[in-house]
Amino acid sequence: MTAANLVFDTEKDTLSAGPVLWIGKADLQQQDSAKTWELSADETDWPGDGTSVWIHGRATDGEVIVLADKIVHDQETDVLTAEGNVKFFGEDVNLSCPKAVVDRKNQKAVLSGTVEMLIKPEEKKGLKEEEIPPLIPYVPEEVKANRPLPPKSDPERELDDQVRSGESIREYPVSIIAKQIEYWYKEGDRKAFITGSPQARQEMTGGRWRMIWAHHAEYDGEKDWLKLLSRKEERDARFKNSVGDDFKAFHFELSTKKDDDRMSGKGVQGVAQVREEDETGGGTGGGAGGGSGLSGRIGA
Repeated sequence: MTAANLVFDTEKDTLSAGPVLWIGKADLQQQDSAKTWELSADETDWPGDGTSVWIHGRATDGEVIVLADKIVHDQETDVLTAEGNVKFFGEDVNLSCPKAVVDRKNQKAVLSGTVEMLIKPEEKKGLKEEEIPPLIPYVPEEVKANRPLPPKSDPERELDDQVRSGESIREYPVSIIAKQIEYWYKEGDRKAFITGSPQARQEMTGGRWRMIWAHHAEYDGEKDWLKLLSRKEERDARFKNSVGDDFKAFHFELSTKKDDDRMSGKGVQGVAQVREEDETGGGTGGGAGGGSGLSGRIGA
């Protein structure tokens, strides 16, 4: 431990210090097997009950980085509880929320409140502190949606086709917002349970975007597979994009792997915008259930 100021009470076995940096093992009885925490803060208190409190703290073990207004570390259980402006950085995802509980023995983080999650594009994976952009909410544009679409140039059509293609899903970051996310970050067992009406949005080239909603979702980070699930007998799972495609279903399943275009759904209803040159008789409208240029396997 290094600190600008340090006070140790030898009778009560308590300590306070700050600004401070501490590097050490969570379990002092098992130095060989325990992993190293690096904790720094404006100030810290060790009340003598097996915990330490870090104000405006930063904690990292080389697998994750946690920033928060207040961090409480339990040395016996190796559970770290962060509250207030929490930022959680991992290899594949970054998250922000009001509260996070990191159980390092099980390599699991439970994040609650209004949780914002960023799934990093393939080429930008890695552990580092960076901005977590907020999700831009979808605002209906009823008037604009009913206007005839102007003819598009070939480059614009190519960008529209990219919106409908799963092959580009790992080329852009994905922003997610939900009430709670349980995230297992152990290599070989990466997964997440996302609850509280999650929404996800992906900003793409030329102002284009795609967005999904669900009652809850399950993410398998090892298989790169995302399930969007509804309440029983409801169509809460929804997919919409800037091209004008809009689908609802009992559930959607899709690959998040680069160059993998698989997608399926059950009980799908919706419309797909069709380019005039692709449609016999002209027009820009869509039909229930599908449309020209929509990638993936979608059906009951």
